[in-house]
Amino acid sequence: MPANGAAAAPAAASPSSSIDSGSSNSGSSSTGGGGRGAPTSTPRQFGGQRPTLPKPSMISEKSRVKAVAAKISAARELARRLAEEKQAAVAAARADADSDRLRRSTEIAAAQAAAQAARADALARQLKRVEGARSSTSGSLTRLRRENEALKGLLLELAADRQAAQARLTELQEKMADLATSSMSGEDPLATLTFDIPPAAVAAAAVETKELPLQAAAAPAEAPAAAGLAAAAASAPAGVEPPSPVKSADLALAEKSKLAAHAAAAAAEKAQAEAVAASEREAAEAAAAAIAAASAEITQKARKAVTAPLPAQIQKYAADAVARGESVFWWPPEGLPVGTTARVYYNRCGGPLPSNAQLVLKAGLNKWEEINLYKLSRCAALLNSPQRQEWWEAEFELPAGLFKFDFVIMDKTTGAVDNNKARDFTLPLVGGPTEQQLLEQRAAEYAAAEAQRRALLAAAEVAIWEKVQMEAAEAAAEARVAFRERRTKELMAAAAQAVAQRRRPALATLETAISKAGTFAWVGGPLKAGAGCMLVYNCRSGPLAFTNSAKLHLGYDGWYNKEKQTYDMQPLSGSQLDQYNLPKHEHSWCGCMVDIPASAAVVDFVLSDRDGRVWDNNNNRDFHSSVEAAATNDSMVEMVFQAMKREAADADRAAEDRAASRAMRRVESKAQVAKRRREAQYEFLYTLPVTPPAGQSVELFYNPDMTSLRGRPEIYVRGSFNRWRHLVTIPPTKMTPTMPGGIGFLKATLPVPADAHMLDVVFADGEGVTAGFYDSNGGLDYHIPIEGGIGVMPGLKVVHVAVEMAPIAKVGGMGDVVTALARAVQEEGNTVEVVIPKYDVISYHQVEGLYQDGGFNYGGTFVRVWHGVVEGLNTTFLEPENGHFWRGCIYGRGDDHVRFGFFCGAAAEYLKVRNVQPDILHCHDWQSAPVAWGERPNNAKCVFTIHNLNYGADLVGRAMASCEVATTVSPTYAREISGHPVIAPHLHKMFGIRNGIDQELWDPSIDDFLPMTYGPEDVVQGKAAARRELRKRANLAEIDVPLVGALPCSRNNAVMLSKN
Repeated sequence: MPANGAAAAPAAASPSSSIDSGSSNSGSSSTGGGGRGAPTSTPRQFGGQRPTLPKPSMISEKSRVKAVAAKISAARELARRLAEEKQAAVAAARADADSDRLRRSTEIAAAQAAAQAARADALARQLKRVEGARSSTSGSLTRLRRENEALKGLLLELAADRQAAQARLTELQEKMADLATSSMSGEDPLATLTFDIPPAAVAAAAVETKELPLQAAAAPAEAPAAAGLAAAAASAPAGVEPPSPVKSADLALAEKSKLAAHAAAAAAEKAQAEAVAASEREAAEAAAAAIAAASAEITQKARKAVTAPLPAQIQKYAADAVARGESVFWWPPEGLPVGTTARVYYNRCGGPLPSNAQLVLKAGLNKWEEINLYKLSRCAALLNSPQRQEWWEAEFELPAGLFKFDFVIMDKTTGAVDNNKARDFTLPLVGGPTEQQLLEQRAAEYAAAEAQRRALLAAAEVAIWEKVQMEAAEAAAEARVAFRERRTKELMAAAAQAVAQRRRPALATLETAISKAGTFAWVGGPLKAGAGCMLVYNCRSGPLAFTNSAKLHLGYDGWYNKEKQTYDMQPLSGSQLDQYNLPKHEHSWCGCMVDIPASAAVVDFVLSDRDGRVWDNNNNRDFHSSVEAAATNDSMVEMVFQAMKREAADADRAAEDRAASRAMRRVESKAQVAKRRREAQYEFLYTLPVTPPAGQSVELFYNPDMTSLRGRPEIYVRGSFNRWRHLVTIPPTKMTPTMPGGIGFLKATLPVPADAHMLDVVFADGEGVTAGFYDSNGGLDYHIPIEGGIGVMPGLKVVHVAVEMAPIAKVGGMGDVVTALARAVQEEGNTVEVVIPKYDVISYHQVEGLYQDGGFNYGGTFVRVWHGVVEGLNTTFLEPENGHFWRGCIYGRGDDHVRFGFFCGAAAEYLKVRNVQPDILHCHDWQSAPVAWGERPNNAKCVFTIHNLNYGADLVGRAMASCEVATTVSPTYAREISGHPVIAPHLHKMFGIRNGIDQELWDPSIDDFLPMTYGPEDVVQGKAAARRELRKRANLAEIDVPLVGALPCSRNNAVMLSKN
């Protein structure tokens, strides 16, 4: 991977922008004069004094373009002069007088160029600061946009609660109007705001709010989303009902509306950008036409007056030049019309170049923006010149559009130049545009190009959001299928467990009978599952001898779930006694019909009198009768499963909708993050197409003026693919300007292999590995996704070594970060493993598939290795038999440094003996800091994360010195600890990454610990339920006031919580 770094340059000479835009016949900078720059004399606009800056309101795009152009011109001049100084030093090695004079003149020219570059850079910097002060008012617009987002949400709510929404809408509009008046004087920001809401929502709201001056952008068609659902349905696993497109669920419609709003916003931005581009294009064309018209008449007249010089005229002007002490003259002497032939005459004897020099005229057009080389030959008309005169001539065409033509005479062999004593030679031009006119034209062209660029990028965003909608719909459909599969497994498991409990082995030990002589009998047919049967009972057979009727209390399968049914048993008639062949003498029979459930294997019953005061329970053994044709266990499981499914149908439909909604939100959230990243990068780096296709060439655009390479004369790009792991590399490629004058973006065309998935690039000011300045994105390099690559991009093997992991072993924030970060890295296509100690206090019910996988010897003890899955992450647990982690807690036994030091060594040994080959080792805080300086298999790079610098500073300092990259839990905390003695020497490694929450783990729509789960559609009710429950548990009054909670954060409190 390319190194990150930039060579320091002197403050006064640090250039500030870059490009080298020579024509195809330009001189090469390697010859000693290849740079281009401004005139060597100090321009009047600087005047040696600090320039007076305009007020922020007066700064225009033209002013900025002019400042950048001046800065680039000065940077080119510095680079050219330094090259000439180097060549002069080489030539001075001959130690003759002319060479020494050449060296001194080039040194003076280089010093002057450095001073001018510093002044130009200072002006551009100050203009940029003033422009930044002006742009600070964008904070007001940011607040306006937030209010705009609130208005968008309101329009979706109006149909449900128009009166309340109308009141809130009025309030927000008043706030926005006040903000616009106070912070944007003279400009109405509301006029530029559009409310990108689907037409259906606007139409519903318009019934009650016709007076609202809101515009609704058209929502994209729903066809892509429907197509995605259909595709997912077609690929649904067998036995799982495919999802149907959501049509009436308010939750899914709300999510679709959000995505549609994003897509509509992108479409609106595209339309606006295209309109601006058309307007700027017309302005640029008008500016060019005006300049052409202004100079056309002058140029035409001057062109007619140009004639070839006569020999006598040449000889006269040569003699006059010698008399004036000059070594150069030109024809026509009064001025050279642009678009005509120019003739330049040079006396070699009047300059510092040696007699054997191969002379060429090195011309710089428009302040050396473009360099051309013209051949010099001996002048035939001046061959017989006096001694100390050796005249050479060059003849060439002056192109149109010139305002300045500078030149030097160069020895093509050595690169040494005669630069008119560091002042360069300048031809007087006639008929060309002024520099001011050309700058205005270029400013207009730049504005047009920028507008066109933004229009192209806006169009690309529209296409991207169309894909996002498709991906969201597909994700929702997949989430529905996954939910149904998961729910089916859960219900099946619950049904199997219920059947296992009901048909428990103890059921087979019950003493059962179909009848008992003189006591009870099942009559009228067999006792059969799913059928009706009559139970008769002889009241005189037991405790109920005093009555002729009874109550039957009946249950099933050993009184499963302690459920029972009660029946009134009526005395039997004589015909019934005869029918069932029951004895009459000294018997008192009663009976009732009982419906036997299809699920019953055993019928359990006892009897009582009608008042329940006297019972016959078969001498405390109850009565039990086996049922014929009882359902098998498998059929029972199916029956229970179907019953559970029917009972949970409504709740499952709502949960399925929430699962689909979460999937859509995840897609939307990732797309929003990617969009913000692209928009930030668009200012200085982008590609066309924006998402490059694999197997084709891509145009890469880069603006060094916005990066650490500002002011560099030449920019080279180099890179590779697939996070620098592809066999194909991009050699240093010189970037070419897209506009004259060095303003705007540079461009390079790069081939993309068919199996590429990521474009990785860095930029430098030279093509060698020793280039002085780099832009490697702060050491992170630039990575641009590629679509359509063959196969799968090989991911990294990342191993986290930590002592906490949420939710199974968590004390503080470290556990949350370890799990959330590992999941995020895994979602990007990398292989992740987490290695933690096997504490005896781990929540093992949250570990899936835990099993022991042997072990190894380390540190005089045997270390058992366990594997399981935690929150979708492959997790390895190390359990040393020395008892270090059988303490009933994670921290707080006084020997934590010993225990965790042993764990770090055991983790390194595990990686070694199990041949784990990580690309990245990630250790956390002082507890696993020794991993950073320990043995690393596969020459892995190390990332060290600081969660809390209040503990183990010495270990943290050593890890900082050993790791390749260090992170901490937020940019703010990174700044807070940047001055700490163990951090400051390694600050270049530090990155502050905000420690957010994992929205899947902390999702209130699936959180069983809440009294009521909720999502966006019922967030008010859900939070109200949580407040009521909290007030109830804390014995707080049920009143409508804010409720604030605080959690203990000290280490002692954390230890106490972990024990409890």
